[in-house]
Amino acid sequence: MEWVDKILTHYLIAALWSSTDNNDNPLDDNYDISEISSTASDSSRDDIIKFLDLAGDAIDDIAFEQIGHDFWLTRNRHGAGFWDRGYSKKVENRLMEACSHFSEIYPVVSDDGIIYFE
Repeated sequence: MEWVDKILTHYLIAALWSSTDNNDNPLDDNYDISEISSTASDSSRDDIIKFLDLAGDAIDDIAFEQIGHDFWLTRNRHGAGFWDRGYSKKVENRLMEACSHFSEIYPVVSDDGIIYFE
């Protein structure tokens, strides 16, 4: 599923640019998605597949990149996400309901420089 991989890439990119390290520097200043652990990447892919199933046809007219970014932002209760894109109330409600099944997660850089999600 090539399109799931595209969504995953942008989900992980959003995880880095929206998160900071212990010195409050954006993670994407010093890391890229290749430094995210395979465990974090695999669990993110599983979450995306579950989210897509829950969202159903509400994602039909949304770019893969936007889905990835907004799923990360919405599940982690950032100040942006699916609710501020101007979708119809029906679509917005379906996307928000789908996101409600996922708890917040946080990228953490380990001592070996690999990023895990907690």
